[in-house]
Amino acid sequence: MRFLSLAPAFLWASLGAAKVVQYTFELTTGTVAPDGVERKAILINGQTPGPTVYADQGDEVSVTIVNKMDIQSTIHWHGIQMKGSIWSDGVPGVTQR
Repeated sequence: MRFLSLAPAFLWASLGAAKVVQYTFELTTGTVAPDGVERKAILINGQTPGPTVYADQGDEVSVTIVNKMDIQSTIHWHGIQMKGSIWSDGVPGVTQR
């Protein structure tokens, strides 16, 4: 009986755990050589590929983009799985089924 009396409190605590996860991405250009051959690339926070975004289910993700390049740019996301749907975005065999 004690377990049942703790269940509503546990459920309430887990529902209240969602948070806003904030990131700032600075876009620049630079020279990289991931395969040993130097080439120009777009960098996010000085790296390519860009940083991993960490969030828990229910979190809201807020991303501020600072474009320090000489060209306009956009950001789009890969690797998002959508449960209950045949559509996913990402790399076939990794995040696409």
